[in-house]
Amino acid sequence: MEVALDLTPALSGLTGVARYTLRLAAELPYAGITVNGFGIGRGPGTLPAGSRHLPIPLRIVQSAWRHVGIPRAEWIAGGGDLVHSVDLVLPPTRRPLVATVHDVAALDRPDLHPPAQVAQMRARLEALDAATLILAVSQTTADALGRHGIDLGRVVVTPLAATPVSRTPARPQTRPPYLLAVGELTARKDYPTLLRALAQEPARELRLVMAGPRGYRAQEVADVATAVGVADRIEMLGRVSDAEVAALYRGATALCLTSVIEGFGLPLVEAMAFGLPIVASDIAVTHEVAGDAAIYAPVGDAEAFAAALHRVVTDDELRSTLKRNAARRSQQFSWTRTAELTAAAYRKAASCD
Repeated sequence: MEVALDLTPALSGLTGVARYTLRLAAELPYAGITVNGFGIGRGPGTLPAGSRHLPIPLRIVQSAWRHVGIPRAEWIAGGGDLVHSVDLVLPPTRRPLVATVHDVAALDRPDLHPPAQVAQMRARLEALDAATLILAVSQTTADALGRHGIDLGRVVVTPLAATPVSRTPARPQTRPPYLLAVGELTARKDYPTLLRALAQEPARELRLVMAGPRGYRAQEVADVATAVGVADRIEMLGRVSDAEVAALYRGATALCLTSVIEGFGLPLVEAMAFGLPIVASDIAVTHEVAGDAAIYAPVGDAEAFAAALHRVVTDDELRSTLKRNAARRSQQFSWTRTAELTAAAYRKAASCD
């Protein structure tokens, strides 16, 4: 089977969606799928060898899609029995269409997202009527789609996995011991709760390294750090390479994830791949992904997070248990499995057409 795979997110750089897209393109051939990759627009990222690139601004192409329904995805890709869209805007096609949904967080918590992102997600959800099958990256995301009126009979869960580690390790950017937070500095990550936890008595001696680009309401992170008196104990590294983030995972004491809402939580599987203990928000998706590799605290509860962080840092037995659980649980997630589940979904979609 030939699949026209939209690789456009890869042009944006090292985002979670870009990682997902590139790993699928690399693994699907081993699952019996011929990938006709294509990317639209311009950006700092690169497409895999052999992909077709339409270097026209994406907004212009998307406008043409909305108004005249061309160019169709299979034209851009150079053919395909099926089209797979992994980004927000579904391309026009006369082939069966599979669409990946990473989350619907902007609709469930519009207060934590810019209005434009909320509007984009609403349009995406409405456009899913055109998809033969929908891939959800977690059962939590699948359940959310169901709450928003999507027929769950059209949804297939295809979990994500950890980014492969670079064979050329980067030099550590900071010295242990430190806690680590990985991800965009954006409102839904609720980093202010993490910073307030660091200011609480049990966690007052801990340092925090934050790796990720600035996002929606990112300035609040620096403002809260100053307000609660922990700015001198935080390193904000901004966007880092895969090799650099791997070095950070290797040196960290624990991963901290204080998100209010997530579609999957790639840092969870990445941390588990390094056998790293996790302190996470007590939400459905963190339990689905991290299970017994994490200890949990209620969303927004700085005192509970402070106590959890203190336990992980000071309790050697707990930390050893979490490490063992993380190493074992990480084996459940692989890009090979993701590709196999995706290939099976392609074949189902083709048979439904």
